[in-house]
Amino acid sequence: MAEKQSRWDLLVINPGFIMGPSLSKRTDSTSIEIMIQLATGKFKTGVPSGNMSFVDVRDVAKAHILAGFTPNASGRHICTSADKSFLDLANVIRADYPEFPLPKKFVPKWLFGLIAPMVGFTRKYVKLNVGFDLVMDNSYIKKDLGMEFIPFKQTIADHFKQLLADGII
Repeated sequence: MAEKQSRWDLLVINPGFIMGPSLSKRTDSTSIEIMIQLATGKFKTGVPSGNMSFVDVRDVAKAHILAGFTPNASGRHICTSADKSFLDLANVIRADYPEFPLPKKFVPKWLFGLIAPMVGFTRKYVKLNVGFDLVMDNSYIKKDLGMEFIPFKQTIADHFKQLLADGII
């Protein structure tokens, strides 16, 4: 469709796991669900290993704006700021809120596979994803759109602080 016309061009923003403070008190998002599960001790015995690519929701919004207002921008943009684990996420929260029952270690893949259905994961998901690091290259979005990303620690700290302020946690 984009190639068959000349009035507009197509740019794509592909975000990683979106975290960061919300503008509402809704709790029906995966990022908020993960934060609640971590804070309430659902994973206090440990989290599955493996890094994933995270990005701040504010950076995703910024990337869309830059894509719309950067005349020479083109193509697909991987919008991620950091490749981190859920244990890294818990460690950021623990630094400011040590009273929460946050995980302190990884659980073995076989053990996580046993308990996966009880904590919202399928065994197939565990088999195909746990223990594998997801690594994304954000160099193109930095070059093409001039993106600078909010640091992972700030994203997680701001998100958790917002959830506390809204009474969600």
